[in-house]
Amino acid sequence: MIAPSLHDLPAWSIAVILLAHAAGGLLVGALYFHAVWWNVGLLTRRRIPIIGIVAAIGRFLFLAALLWLVATLGAAPLLATTAGIVAGRALVVRRLGRVR
Repeated sequence: MIAPSLHDLPAWSIAVILLAHAAGGLLVGALYFHAVWWNVGLLTRRRIPIIGIVAAIGRFLFLAALLWLVATLGAAPLLATTAGIVAGRALVVRRLGRVR
């Protein structure tokens, strides 16, 4: 299936679509990097790290599948989603602080 082109839409709807992608990326990024924080704790506290390893692989595959799906919509939605993910990372790092 080929996604419809953004060029055929009015400017305001393109802006709404890209803002929605950025907001979704922000949510996914915050959840993803919070899961990274949780996963690091899981890997460092467990004697058998298999649960942490499986969680890390699943987390990575989820993000890869999401970005692949968004990439099928075009470059602009992919860039907006990626910017949201990076912003989500910044929020999680700021909220959780430095490791002591």
